[in-house]
Amino acid sequence: GRGRGFRYGLENDEYYIKSSSQMKNLFQDLPQALLNTEEIVKKCDPYPLARDVLLPEYDIPSQFISADDKKDGGKRGENAFLRHLVYEGAKKRYAEIDDELRQRIDFELETIENTGYP
Repeated sequence: GRGRGFRYGLENDEYYIKSSSQMKNLFQDLPQALLNTEEIVKKCDPYPLARDVLLPEYDIPSQFISADDKKDGGKRGENAFLRHLVYEGAKKRYAEIDDELRQRIDFELETIENTGYP
């Protein structure tokens, strides 16, 4: 999956949520650790929010507005404008936007897009 690959600043590829079977295998010598975790989970109560997170609707230049966003509440326009702003800033900051830098920028923008909060 996406989470198993190399991550900037992390020393290995173990930074992802493991399945129950993987955890049981990893902690087979400490079965009480898994039981303790299960006990903690049982003591947690779900905490429903009174309403969805309310974020401001940003005014974006008309050339970035997507009509589909009005229909389905998407963020295509905001993501496109953010991409534009990031690349404009990168042009000012870096002498050259090479493939490595472009991949890094695109990775970060994709991460932001996947959160749904551009």
